[in-house]
Amino acid sequence: MLNELSPIPPPCFFHVSAHVRKKVGKLTYLPDMSGFLNEQSFGRVAVIWSPGGLTLHVQVKKPLEESLYPRYRDSDSLEVFIDTRNLKNAQSVHRFCHHFVFLPEEVDGVQAQEVTRFRLDETHELAAPELFVVQVGMGKRDYEMEINIPKEALHGYDPSEFKRLGFSYQLNRSNGAPQHFNLSSRFFSLEKHPGLWATLILT
Repeated sequence: MLNELSPIPPPCFFHVSAHVRKKVGKLTYLPDMSGFLNEQSFGRVAVIWSPGGLTLHVQVKKPLEESLYPRYRDSDSLEVFIDTRNLKNAQSVHRFCHHFVFLPEEVDGVQAQEVTRFRLDETHELAAPELFVVQVGMGKRDYEMEINIPKEALHGYDPSEFKRLGFSYQLNRSNGAPQHFNLSSRFFSLEKHPGLWATLILT
């Protein structure tokens, strides 16, 4: 009887948090959750903050194959989920939530896009694509992205008052399963569960 029950995913019991530094010093990468989530690790992400916004440094340990839009989940891409108020009691997407997509190569004029889907009563204006700056370095066996997300693209971002952010990411790849921090899309629709995203502590 018990072996017929579906397992309860760990995020229902545990919460993940990480300290991220201000824009000084060397990069500190977010913890590798691949062992915990039973995934293959093929990249890493560092986050640094400033009063002007967030910068992400992404290292992907595989060659770039293909980027697609709007079918970004079937290709090489990075999805980033941010709650500027870290509302852990939230049961659904609210106005402080953001879902961004970044591509290592431009596709039909798209390289960075906010794709947040809100409830009708909890919205903010989606960030204009031209606000983002994406710099890409290509190697034969890997690639890197440096992504600047300015405060103008982050509704409610105010690190002088709110020192914690909700955060998760999904690193997608062509012809392979994605890598996540801190929830697996096998069990959750990440974009729909901001209360389960990790916490970034701005230090």
